[in-house]
Amino acid sequence: PEYIFLTGKGQYADALEVIYDKNPLPNLTGYICDHQCQYHCTRLDYEGTVQIREMKKIAAENGFDEYVKRWEKPQPTAIKAAVVGAGPAGLSAAYFLARAGFAVSVFEREESAGGVTRHVIPGFRFPEGALQADIDFITRHGVDFQFGVKSSQVTVDVLRTAGFNYIFYAVGAEVDNEIPLTGDRTRVRPSLAFLNAYRRDSGSLSLGRQVVVVGGGNTAMDSARAASRVAGVEQVSVVYRRTEKEMPADLEEYENAIADGVRFLFLTNPETYDANGRLECRVMALGDPDASGRRRPVATDATLTLQADTLITAIGEKVDGNLLSWFGVPLDEKGWPAVDSKTLETKIDGVYVLGDAQSGPSTVVRCIASARTAVEATIDKELGPEESSADEGCGCGHDHEHDEGCGC
Repeated sequence: PEYIFLTGKGQYADALEVIYDKNPLPNLTGYICDHQCQYHCTRLDYEGTVQIREMKKIAAENGFDEYVKRWEKPQPTAIKAAVVGAGPAGLSAAYFLARAGFAVSVFEREESAGGVTRHVIPGFRFPEGALQADIDFITRHGVDFQFGVKSSQVTVDVLRTAGFNYIFYAVGAEVDNEIPLTGDRTRVRPSLAFLNAYRRDSGSLSLGRQVVVVGGGNTAMDSARAASRVAGVEQVSVVYRRTEKEMPADLEEYENAIADGVRFLFLTNPETYDANGRLECRVMALGDPDASGRRRPVATDATLTLQADTLITAIGEKVDGNLLSWFGVPLDEKGWPAVDSKTLETKIDGVYVLGDAQSGPSTVVRCIASARTAVEATIDKELGPEESSADEGCGCGHDHEHDEGCGC
């Protein structure tokens, strides 16, 4: 409410100052935040939701020049923090750490920062300059970025030997789930690999005329919209085993895909794909709700056949547990990083796992939140919880833990 009020008054720098207290990526999230707040806005019952995401973008674009004049670069201490991964979670952790006075180094395997937002999410979703503006401001905080880093350079032992007091792993969830499909797989493309190739050089891609995307999340929407822009593609179809109501993709992204001419086939589940491009699909029906609360898809006796020159699978991603284990991060019995749910600290003192690497695929906003959780826990280690919460509190003057709050 505060930054919306300030933006409405034209006090853009003041609004941006409020935003920066909790969100180090206002330019990026001004375009691709999933704006859950807008789905709960009380104005939905009247003229329609307040355009909260758009207000953030307006504040970031119009208030930065004035805000940076009053901004003071934090002075680093001798406490060193390493952040592995320069995606939204890693960038956010670096910002919150540097702002608190830690000497921060970010280690990234790619040659540029941004993670999935730079290397996977298609460029038509947001302008490149929005992401870069956020990265540049984080860099101005004194954050040291090192690119082209090998995995062997960022294990717990190596970073500890290099003198880092705290280590934050924000390596994402970048392993595609494999689709249970019989037949020929030579023309099956995992979504992340396809989107990465599209970002690098869309003109070099050859998908044929008919493309089928499997899945119902935002990655499926990105894949379908990107495929529709590849030269030679005439029709892109998305097949999803549940109905439109159960689809996890944001409504906005679903509508954008429709606007781009993407066709949707619901209650459809691929089973067999042959060398001639024939994709046999099972027609599904909805049964009882499963653990996710959505009605479970149940196979019927009916089938249908589609033609697919290329099949792109976007049925979710998972954490690379083997990579985390190789870094030296303890895993639980299910292969997930074993972390404290309140602090995101592993069983190794001062080592944290955050973002998608800890939760599985989520959103940019949830990655920012996890980074803030881990950094605040780190500040507590250095200053003690009372001093930390008083410094980072809500400004009410009451002495309470940050998460619990007092309603003020």
